Amino acid sequence: MASMTSPPFTGLTDTQLAAIQPALELSDLYLLTTGATGAGVTSGAPDTRIANYAALPNGPFQLTGPNLLYDTYTGDTAHRFYQMWQQSDCSTQNATEDNPTGCLNDLYPFVMTTYGGRAADHGSGTSLAFYNMQDEDASLFKKLADEYTISDNYHQPGQGGTGIQHVFLGAGDDIYWSDGGGNPTAPPSSQIANPNPRSGTNNQYTVDGRFSNCSDVFNAPGVLPIVRYLDALPYAVQANCEVGHYYMLNNTNPGFLPNGQIDTAGIATGGSIPPSTVRTIGDALNDKSIS
Repeated sequence: MASMTSPPFTGLTDTQLAAIQPALELSDLYLLTTGATGAGVTSGAPDTRIANYAALPNGPFQLTGPNLLYDTYTGDTAHRFYQMWQQSDCSTQNATEDNPTGCLNDLYPFVMTTYGGRAADHGSGTSLAFYNMQDEDASLFKKLADEYTISDNYHQPGQGGTGIQHVFLGAGDDIYWSDGGGNPTAPPSSQIANPNPRSGTNNQYTVDGRFSNCSDVFNAPGVLPIVRYLDALPYAVQANCEVGHYYMLNNTNPGFLPNGQIDTAGIATGGSIPPSTVRTIGDALNDKSIS
């Protein structure tokens, strides 16, 4: 981003601005530029803001430094369901008492580079980067950790994007594509995941979609290998997928806009999920008249 203080959105209408990030009020769009560093960082090239970037050893490195503050925009690793399974590098042969999942978690840079493509490397190495909390590198997080908590023993409930983790915090369950009244239906075909690789690629998927009918073990692409792996673990794991339900795998916008209206345009393309009737902690609180 070119601006450190305000969005470079001059000349756009309110409608165009709302389309950039429909989950934000127009007055809050400037928040998107917090941490912007301006020109000088080239996509697909080493991040020159990282100290000693040209001579880093092959291993963990400190992300921040004099030219890269802790709230600065950087590249990011993939937060997507099937990519995360690849990154986790799981095998029952590696399952032990100390590592019950059998996952080595050692393919994050590889998957991000090959999935995103070298010419569009969006930060394949950041999974090896760290913030130096003991040196108060991330001062806000250090203060929160000292005075409150940062949930450093929290483990995300599902593979996939941030959206799944948010939904689980509120519902203890995943949400699925529906008619908006609780009845499961199929999402647009362009959003049904098919992680089978495209011809001639390492891991470019046939359809990198947002939803999967994980109850259809033999027909829904990508489902059977994962279910077989879960069944092979030395402890009881249940897939827990209801028949005919297309569950959300990857980040999907809410079904409502900030003004409370249903996002009909987003739902039509599958980029936003229809209103959900999955029970949440809010329902439980309402039942007890707790605000």
